[in-house]
Amino acid sequence: MGIITLDLRLYGATVVLFHIMSVVHLWLGIAMGAHLDVIEIDLNAVATKEQLLDRLGEALELGGPSGNHVVSDSTSNSGWGRNWDALADSLCYLDSGGIWGTSRQFKFPMLLALVHSKTLQKRDPKALETLVEILEDTKNTYASHSMNFEFAIS
Repeated sequence: MGIITLDLRLYGATVVLFHIMSVVHLWLGIAMGAHLDVIEIDLNAVATKEQLLDRLGEALELGGPSGNHVVSDSTSNSGWGRNWDALADSLCYLDSGGIWGTSRQFKFPMLLALVHSKTLQKRDPKALETLVEILEDTKNTYASHSMNFEFAIS
């Protein structure tokens, strides 16, 4: 699938090894009969924080179906903040259809595979670093509820 082929230059060997080991652990669960929901998001041509947030919002329906826009009215039941805090909040509701409850309900265990991230790494490495921090926090949040959320970036 290519999702475990990580570029060691992105984050350092320790972090990459951790993610590889987490993915291997997850795959062992699959071999024992567990279902894995793999969500692959192509980051090709994503070069900025704004483009990254847009791509994630679209792929994960963070603002509800067709709702990848800023919330204009709290009664509209669509949209999302399109910033780091909103991303962190939204990722914690993937299992229940997002903050509005109108998006796809993702199944767990889940692997979020972000592929083709080299352009973002070159143009906005801070955005990629912040994303990894948010994904780590998301993983820990789900783990505290006995849910398995993993991610891989290539």
